[in-house]
Amino acid sequence: MPPKQQKSVALILAAIGLILTIAGPLIPGGERLVRNSPAYTGHVTYLSAGSLAADGGQSLPMLAGTSAGEIWQYRGGLWQHLPLDFGEHPITTILGNPADSPVGTAGGIYNPPPGIAFSGRVGDLMQTPAGLVVGNEEGIHLLGANGNRLINSGMNVYRFVTQTIDDQLYLHAGTVGAGVHSTSSDDIAKDWPANNAGLPADAYIYSLAVTGGGKLIAGTKTGLFWQSRPGETWHPLDAKHGDTRALSLYLAPASKKRSHRLWIGTDNHLLHADLVETPEYLRVAAPAMAVYQPEGALPFGISWIRPTPKGVMISAGTVYQWGPVRLPGWYWISIGGIVLLLIAGWMLPSRAENNAPM
Repeated sequence: MPPKQQKSVALILAAIGLILTIAGPLIPGGERLVRNSPAYTGHVTYLSAGSLAADGGQSLPMLAGTSAGEIWQYRGGLWQHLPLDFGEHPITTILGNPADSPVGTAGGIYNPPPGIAFSGRVGDLMQTPAGLVVGNEEGIHLLGANGNRLINSGMNVYRFVTQTIDDQLYLHAGTVGAGVHSTSSDDIAKDWPANNAGLPADAYIYSLAVTGGGKLIAGTKTGLFWQSRPGETWHPLDAKHGDTRALSLYLAPASKKRSHRLWIGTDNHLLHADLVETPEYLRVAAPAMAVYQPEGALPFGISWIRPTPKGVMISAGTVYQWGPVRLPGWYWISIGGIVLLLIAGWMLPSRAENNAPM
């Protein structure tokens, strides 16, 4: 091949190679669920939400607590172990910065309110106007100025959530076998009354969420239910999944592109459904759909769902992330580009060849 023609071919190959090398990691591969977990010891037992900034970025880091008493921080796309000692007790919940805010474990509360000690297992924690509230198999513990007051003795409390309606704050406790118990902020120190009209008998409440319009959603072992305000009747939500355990819930804010999206964690799949809400009712626009899981069914149930700038993270024994990902095998495209660059470099005529007489 004449040197000039060979040079032209080499430059074309170099251009193609450069494009492929750069484009490899940039080619979108759609949305899917992929593993993104710290090098922890044991299972992930709690996943904190962190917080999203107004520009869509992560302003406060996400935290993962493990069954070995470790806490890992996720910042800048990397997991980092925090040098904190929780006596190797499994982490069950984190309120704020784990260095100085309450951390619930299977062996008690670390960083409790001043003058308060609590060594029992912590199912969930909630900060209230009357003090710190702890839920576990003994009932509801109110930790405040008067010490540890036990409310609803013998009720197995699994999850807490707050709800505001017409400037009135309500508190809800999801239980194992006793449905939902609710109270107002004025009556926290009294036994919380049952709030179960319309729920199955002896309901297991695994998760709770509040919609943008103030309605309460409960995830049970027999699907989802919703309620307008405490004391009113619960209604089924998404009847197609009425036999599915809704272990965790996350309600994504509405955007210009879509209405509120409800994320649902089950025993082995992550589901999502768009909600249609009016002052009178709540329904799903279509039955909840499962996201694409390349590895198939998850090995453990989804205990937590938390937002990220471009999707959600979940804990299911380990941490997974759902959102836009690179094209599978993208590195082969970049490697192919590098090979073309090497071939182009080998094909470029030397200066002596360029100066040779034709």
